[in-house]
Amino acid sequence: MIFILFYIIILLITTIITLCSQNYITISEVYFYALISIGILDYIKNKSLTLFQVWQIAYIFIILSEAILLDSMNYIMLQALKYLVIANNILIFGYLTPKRKKIFKSSGAKEKSLASNKWITYLFVLLVGLIVYTKLPGALNSFLLGRTGVSIIDDGQSSVIISSLLSSISLVLPSIIVFYYKEIKLKKSLILPWLLSSPIFLLLFITGTRFPLLFSFGGFLIVAYTKTGEEKIKLNLKLLILIVLLFGSSVFMNSFRTYGYSGKSDFFIKNTTETRISKQIAFHMSPEGVIDMTSLMMRHFENNSHTYGKSLAFLTVFWIPRSLWPEKPTMLGYWLVRKYRSGFSEGHSSSFGFTGELYADFGYFSLFFVYILGLLLKHADQFLAFQFTQQGAYKKICAVMLFPYIFFFVRSPITSTINFLGILFVYIVMKKILFRK
Repeated sequence: MIFILFYIIILLITTIITLCSQNYITISEVYFYALISIGILDYIKNKSLTLFQVWQIAYIFIILSEAILLDSMNYIMLQALKYLVIANNILIFGYLTPKRKKIFKSSGAKEKSLASNKWITYLFVLLVGLIVYTKLPGALNSFLLGRTGVSIIDDGQSSVIISSLLSSISLVLPSIIVFYYKEIKLKKSLILPWLLSSPIFLLLFITGTRFPLLFSFGGFLIVAYTKTGEEKIKLNLKLLILIVLLFGSSVFMNSFRTYGYSGKSDFFIKNTTETRISKQIAFHMSPEGVIDMTSLMMRHFENNSHTYGKSLAFLTVFWIPRSLWPEKPTMLGYWLVRKYRSGFSEGHSSSFGFTGELYADFGYFSLFFVYILGLLLKHADQFLAFQFTQQGAYKKICAVMLFPYIFFFVRSPITSTINFLGILFVYIVMKKILFRK
C-alpha cells in the first residue's frame, strides 16, 4: 500500500507541474526522474522485471528523450509534450487500479510431449540458414551504406510476404531454440542455443535496426537467464551484463544506421561537456520524433475532422497486398507526414507514439482508451508472471515476446502489433511442429 501511495504522490506532482509550467525543460526533467523513481520502486515492490517497468523505460527512451535533447520548443510542441505526459500518467493510473488477479489455465504438462526430437536441431539449423541466406545481402548493404544508401539502390522486387515471414521467424526463433534446450531437453549448458541463435543476432545487428534486435536478443536473454518455476524475473548478474551489452550494441548501431559504417559518427564520445545528467543519458537513447509528430497531428485536427476509428482499423486490412487493392488506406504515420512535409523515401513512416492513432480517431477522448491500455498492461503482467511458474509451458515464448512488443508499442502501436501478429503465426506453427496434441 505504501508503494501505491508513493506512485499517486508522484503522479499528482508531475501532473500539476505539467499543467502549470510553460517550461519544457522543467516538465521533461521532473518527469525523467519521476519515471526512473517509479521504475525503481516497482522493481523493489515486485522483486521482478515487469512489463510496466519496460513501458516506462521505453517512454523515456523513445519519447521523453526528444524533449530533453531539444534546444527550444514552440507552443504547439509544448502542448503535445503536456498531452503525452498526462496520457502516460493516466496509463499508470489505469495500471494501478485495483483488479482481481486473473487465474490462467496451466498447459505446461501437455506441451512436454514432443512429436519427435531427432530432427529438431536440423530444423533449427535449416531455419537459421534460410534467414541468413535471404537477409545477409540486404544486411551488408545496410551496414556499408546505411539506410540512405539502401533506399537509393532498393529495387523493391523482393517478395513482401516471404520477407515478412522470415523477419517474424528471426524475431521469435532464438527464444524457441533456447526454450527447447533449456526447458524441454533440460540441458544445463546453453552453448548450443547460443551457437544456433548468434547468426540471427549478428544479422540483425549489422542491419542497423535496433527494435528487431530487441525482439530477438531480448526474448532469448529472458528465457535463457531466468529461473524456471518462479513467478519473478530477477535481474541476475548474467542477465544484467547481457542487457548492458545489448544497450551498447544499440548505441553503436545508431552511429552507422543512417549513412553506413564508413560514415558513422563518434556516438560514444560526443556531447561529453553537457552538464545535465538527463541530457547526457538521452544522447544515447532513440528519440523518434513522437512529440514533433504529435504536434503536427494536433495542428491538423484543429481544422480537420477526426478519423473516428479509421486509423485503428488499418490493423484489419494491413495483410491485404496493395497490388490487389491499390486504394488500400495507409497508416497515419505514412499519409499525415506527407501531407505537410516532403523528402521521404517510399517506405518511410513516422512514429506518432502510443497515443497517435487514438488521438487521430477520437481527439482528447482518446485518454479514456489510454486508461484501458493501463488495465490491459496490468493483465499482461499477470499473464507473464503466471507463465514463468510453469515448467515447460510453451506459452512462455508468447509471454516473453510481450517485453519487446510493449517496448515497441510505445513508439508505434500499429507497427508493433503487426510484428507481434507475425510472431504469433510463427509461434503457432512451431508449436504444431514441436509438440503432439
